[in-house]
Amino acid sequence: MNSNLAVQEEEEHEVYGADIPLDDDPTDSVNSEMPKKEDKLKDLEMIRKRFEEIEQEAEMLRAKQVRIQKAMGLEKADETSALGPTLAEKEAVDARSIYIGNVDYECVPEELQEHFKSCGTINRVTIPVDELGMPKGFAYVEFDAPEAVQAALALTGTELHGRQIKVYIY
Repeated sequence: MNSNLAVQEEEEHEVYGADIPLDDDPTDSVNSEMPKKEDKLKDLEMIRKRFEEIEQEAEMLRAKQVRIQKAMGLEKADETSALGPTLAEKEAVDARSIYIGNVDYECVPEELQEHFKSCGTINRVTIPVDELGMPKGFAYVEFDAPEAVQAALALTGTELHGRQIKVYIY
């Protein structure tokens, strides 16, 4: 029976490999690969410093953009214009915009502009594309006046390129 126990222990050793190292074993590869607390703090400090540098660069670029806008004589040459449109400006654009669904993949912005010209003056037609440059099957139209949106909604169900388009308030 003793010989069976010795064979069984040997088989277990073969299955599991070497002895299980103790936590305080200096040759333990798992513990030696774990980053030390000091290393983590150094990394964190380096990341924080790099973030501050990036923020400073961004601020310098914003200031440079304002100077360029002022030099070009643009009206909105202030700090807020360098940061992009404000929330109020975005809401104003949205109030004059529509979403058009079921747009044919072959449709071009000029055709959409022609289809919606009876609604009012169009500022912009956007047909989003995927990463391969293929149209996604919908579009956006921004009008000059919010009143044009109501007229555009009446065009839902009309045909464009053999498809019935769907017009929604954006």
